[in-house]
Amino acid sequence: MTASTVRRADVSVFVGNRVQIDPGAIPIAGVPDIAVEVLSPSEAAIDVNRKVHQYLDAGCREIWLFDADNGDVFVHSAQGIHQLRDHQALESPLLPGFSVSVSELLRIGRLRSREIEKV
Repeated sequence: MTASTVRRADVSVFVGNRVQIDPGAIPIAGVPDIAVEVLSPSEAAIDVNRKVHQYLDAGCREIWLFDADNGDVFVHSAQGIHQLRDHQALESPLLPGFSVSVSELLRIGRLRSREIEKV
């Protein structure tokens, strides 16, 4: 990302104390360790790929892409891309002890989406 490029992930994970976060400041200054993006059916693959490259080039260590429509989670890092499905566990060396199944994450996401649609 260039100095003028601003990315705002759906969820940003900052590990440790490397960034001083001001809860009143949006967007948060700094690159997250993990950027989580929920893919939309209207997003073009080339745009998603560009976004992933921008995060990695800026120093983001992992990008998690949630594709709820197809039941996939893609984890991008400097080491490559890892695709997870169904009951496989989403884990990260950046979050020791964190482990959750893809199916559970996507189930929770679908429930939250339905709650939002009711509002």
